[in-house]
Amino acid sequence: MTSPYPVEPPEPPSRGPSRLVIGLLITLAVLVTVGLVVFAIGLVLDNDGTTNRGKSTVTVTETPPSTAQSPATTTSRSPASSATTTTKPTRSPAGLFGNAPLSPGMCESNGLCRLSSPTGNFMCYIDAARATCTAPRGEKLINGQTVNAISVDEAGNTELATLSSGSEKLIDRPEIGKHVFPYGNQVTAFGFTCAVAESTGVSCRQDDSGKGFSVTRQDYFFF
Repeated sequence: MTSPYPVEPPEPPSRGPSRLVIGLLITLAVLVTVGLVVFAIGLVLDNDGTTNRGKSTVTVTETPPSTAQSPATTTSRSPASSATTTTKPTRSPAGLFGNAPLSPGMCESNGLCRLSSPTGNFMCYIDAARATCTAPRGEKLINGQTVNAISVDEAGNTELATLSSGSEKLIDRPEIGKHVFPYGNQVTAFGFTCAVAESTGVSCRQDDSGKGFSVTRQDYFFF
């Protein structure tokens, strides 16, 4: 039998999320937010540390230049080979150039005069730059000395020297014998005079200055 009063149908059960689930979601959202904030702060701090990493602070202190002047420095140059001559006393050239003069002949027109002592101990060269006497190739100029040449230049400077074995002014004794200059004679060419005497050896001078040398196998001197 149907009821004369209408009856409302019962409400269906609610399908929405329960309060427990909603609470969990809210808690999770809060945790995620906090985590992101912490991560962001850490990233900022890390970047700041990276930017300043490896940098150091240098303090530069400028020192004003000193007004005091340092003492002057004197540079002394070692003298050339002629310095060897300072240990040798000079002597007078008196009597060295009173020999009979000989004409230079063809040697002066060729630009070089060659003459040797009759013993073959010395070979001498005269040109416009200097007068030089050398020992035979492989020999020493003076006993007890290591040099093999002695010279005076156009300015009157005198020196001992050691020429290399390949120098064209060092020749063998047989070749020296082709240029023998007799004792008791002298020759003048290019502003130099060289004389050969049995007692005094070979002597050469620069005529304008009067400076020169005299040499034997036992000794030498400058004047």
